[in-house]
Amino acid sequence: QPADARAHPPEPAPDPRPEPEPAPAPEPEPAPEPEPEPEPEPEPEPEPEPEVVHHGVSCDVTGQNPIVGTRWHKFCEDYDLCDTAYQALPPEQQQLFVRVEGPEDAARVATEEAAAARQAEMEPTALEIALASEERVEEWQEVVDTLRSIDEELVGRVMAQLMKAGANRGQIEAALLSCEHLESVAFLVCHMPARDLRSLSAEFIAENVRLAHLAKDALPHGVAASNDLFLNYVLPYCCVNETRDGWRETFFQRFAPVVAGLSTREAVQLLNQEVFSQLGVSYHATKRPKPDQSPFESVGCGGHASCTGLSIMLADACRAVNIPARVVVVPLWKDKSGNHTWVEVWDHQDESWHYVGASEPSEFDSTWFTGKAGQAEPGGVHGIYAVSFRRTPLLAPLVWMGQENDYVFATDQTAR
Repeated sequence: QPADARAHPPEPAPDPRPEPEPAPAPEPEPAPEPEPEPEPEPEPEPEPEPEVVHHGVSCDVTGQNPIVGTRWHKFCEDYDLCDTAYQALPPEQQQLFVRVEGPEDAARVATEEAAAARQAEMEPTALEIALASEERVEEWQEVVDTLRSIDEELVGRVMAQLMKAGANRGQIEAALLSCEHLESVAFLVCHMPARDLRSLSAEFIAENVRLAHLAKDALPHGVAASNDLFLNYVLPYCCVNETRDGWRETFFQRFAPVVAGLSTREAVQLLNQEVFSQLGVSYHATKRPKPDQSPFESVGCGGHASCTGLSIMLADACRAVNIPARVVVVPLWKDKSGNHTWVEVWDHQDESWHYVGASEPSEFDSTWFTGKAGQAEPGGVHGIYAVSFRRTPLLAPLVWMGQENDYVFATDQTAR
């Protein structure tokens, strides 16, 4: 054989039989199905809380005895109403009552009434001391006699406030002694907070009173309103806790000619445009320095204000032209979309309050928040509260003040 054949033997022929297929892998055993969890037993529906029964207390109007549910007690008087009778009262009378839901409320009210009674017993003595040490005794005696002719208890209230005025007492006394509209000055003094008793000048108080009466004599708006409406919703120099500005003269000069000859409804609708266009103020949620700006602060900060600042400005403009007006707040809408502030004005033609959004010209009682207001709930953060200069049993829930508010009062207007 050739040498190359000997060195390389022939390769074996391939096996014609097919290779056996590998055995299939065993299938995994299925995991056991988990046992179904037992369905939780439905929780029993909570039983409705029974209405509070005020044993031994009857309604002085309907005769319900005992009162069941909310009881309304007239502060410092033996007079109580059931909720039905209370809701039938006009707002000016409602503010004289305090809400009593149960024994804790009743105990608190009793404690407050006892404190008020002790203070009332002390006030005549304080008056005697003040008159004995006052050089202008004859003038004071004339003031005292006039106040007593208005309300026998008014003298004691004024003297109690004078004792809170501290070093500013002389200014408050000067306002009382020098102003011809004594009832109006006394009303302001009786209901102004301690911060104002200690800071306002006699000139500021007297000028505010003079201009309020000038508007009352010159303009018909609110002319048919009661004296209580004038005192509480035209005369006051502030709406809430804002800086005390001397806005009344400026607003009277600017807007009295604008609304002359108009009905209250027409005047408010026009003011809701002219006030903000003339003063150059509009809403801005973040550019305004603070929510509770006074009118002059809103003008001076670049013309930006919150809904509260706008409402203060519109309410002051209405008051400047003798239209009873008040600021109204809701601390939190029922849908939790925030808080809001607006204005209510008194129309003497139908003898009722009407709401308007500040810088939102529209018809009375017709604005974007009408539906939200209809969902309000009385007595809590979802309620609607009208601020009152006159002291009431209820502090206004002003969200920008939080727990610091101890001098801005209100009435709950949710049901209305």
